Amino acid sequence: MSDRAVYDTMIFFQWAVLPECRQHRTVKALYDGPIQLCLSADTLDEARRLLTRPELVQRFSLLTSERADAVLREARRLAAWFASVPEHFSLPQHRLDDHLFDLAIEAKAKYLVTWEGRLLN
Repeated sequence: MSDRAVYDTMIFFQWAVLPECRQHRTVKALYDGPIQLCLSADTLDEARRLLTRPELVQRFSLLTSERADAVLREARRLAAWFASVPEHFSLPQHRLDDHLFDLAIEAKAKYLVTWEGRLLN
């Protein structure tokens, strides 16, 4: 059985802007099986907003609308979907990430994967 994980949006960004040969282990783990991604509408919407930001699309040549759609479609295919995620936790300093904590708690995820220092602290 795979360990469950919730990925912060930066992981989706890296997935979209790096060529397949340079994908991080966080993405490879979804295909290889040790990790099962957990997704909700909030996490998918946040990833979609990031991957379609005009300034990022201009800066990263691999970040096309087709690539963003493909990454999100693949994430959805590989993930356990959580249609309803109740509020479990709030981080007062950064409430915008509460949906990640809520999903991790609801999914009983072993990992919350992020690069954000404020969350890691």
